[in-house]
Amino acid sequence: MTKYRAYSYAAGTIVNAIATGKGAAFALDLSTQVELELMDGWSGDRIEVYSSSREDKSFSELCVSRALEWCGKSCGARLSIESDIPVAQGLSSSSALSNAIFLAAAKASRLDATEDEIIQRAVDCSIEGGVSITGAFDDASASFLGGITVTDNLKRKLIRRERFPPNHSIILLVSDKKAYTRDVDKEKIRLIGSYVELAYRKALEGDFFNALTLNGLLYTGVLGYSPEPIYAMLSSGAKAAGLSGTGSAYIAIAEKNQSSEVAASVEEYGRVIKTRPRNTGAKAMPVLP
Repeated sequence: MTKYRAYSYAAGTIVNAIATGKGAAFALDLSTQVELELMDGWSGDRIEVYSSSREDKSFSELCVSRALEWCGKSCGARLSIESDIPVAQGLSSSSALSNAIFLAAAKASRLDATEDEIIQRAVDCSIEGGVSITGAFDDASASFLGGITVTDNLKRKLIRRERFPPNHSIILLVSDKKAYTRDVDKEKIRLIGSYVELAYRKALEGDFFNALTLNGLLYTGVLGYSPEPIYAMLSSGAKAAGLSGTGSAYIAIAEKNQSSEVAASVEEYGRVIKTRPRNTGAKAMPVLP
């Protein structure tokens, strides 16, 4: 039996790719940790998943099954999951989970896989599992690689990657409302495609903060969220504020010495989480007996 522990990270939206197929995201210092143990005496269809979350385990089981197939393993597996990423809030919890599972499986199987191969497999699983419309290649790449990624999701191509600038904090506003990507009105979102393209161009030019804010104002409108938390965070000194994914989390970027004021400005709207950008990516290590 071989067991590996792997970590991958949350991602915040700069440009949501649903409208145009092109997006941008950045890694956050919130993680999903998995421990995957290959069970040589088990049949390949026996997969046990243990998690403190009440979320449906079918996506985790699908990822493990596809990862074992990819690695050429016919045995079963036991998976344990721990995460501090809020689920169904637009913070890439599914991408972090699939990334971590495929990374752990590759390591446990001694498969010499590249970062891109692992991300591609994780994206395939996100589409098959119905947790993403475009496969969320932007989110998956930021989650796995760290830093900022600008991508063409339809071509699954990384267009630009760079480190997040230092001395910034991230403020997240989350709620009890869960928003699943599969439930959004895709045709309605495509109506704002030409405007989202402007945000994407800003991201390509390196104007990430204005891209994030423009994207957030566009998507709050089309998805029916209030823009008031965005205005509140901008008014209190945030350098950028918007909506992450399809919500329901709002996200803001502030200089460290301004972060407390920005956080306080939206406490009336829900639970506030303060974190930081992450410039290093996924990692894995063996779990010794």
